[in-house]
Amino acid sequence: MARFLWVLLAITAASQVVPALAIAALAARAHASRPWIFGALAFVYGVGLFLGRARARMTDVPRAWWLLHVVDEPYFVHWCASLLATILSLVVLVVSPLVDLARGVPLAFPWTGVAAAYVFALAVAAYGVLYRRRRFRIERVEIAVEGLHESFDGYRIAHLSDLHIGALTPKRWGMRWSRAANRLDADLAVVT
Repeated sequence: MARFLWVLLAITAASQVVPALAIAALAARAHASRPWIFGALAFVYGVGLFLGRARARMTDVPRAWWLLHVVDEPYFVHWCASLLATILSLVVLVVSPLVDLARGVPLAFPWTGVAAAYVFALAVAAYGVLYRRRRFRIERVEIAVEGLHESFDGYRIAHLSDLHIGALTPKRWGMRWSRAANRLDADLAVVT
């Protein structure tokens, strides 16, 4: 396995600790008989599916629509949420003992805070992956450039950015974006 993939796998494994703890805490609140099993399964899911998703991305071959919607997108939501929840949980782990000390209660692991961090991160990631990346906007910006030759007055540039067309972003989305750019009747089109 390439060194870069090992690094990504290590980061992914580290980021799966928080979701595993959060899911175990939520399972305990739901009175599951062995909540740690749910946490362990979440960890295995997060790390195991990463390997398959990473290998699929390396070739960047488009996948069947149902695999994209049933496997890839839910996993991408979870993976993004895991990264954000890890950062938020570090804040919870620092602030929670200070709050406990200020309240005069015994120090305890902040299970609720870690679970809340993951649930919040899951909502943010779901918004970004399932809704926001499907939307695009057209912004018209006029820029004055001092010393620019008058022949360029009114020159229009269509700039398409961050398309990421490949295994996770279907070609039909890119075609929709390019049709929208073509309707602008620009003098130059740029993709970055």
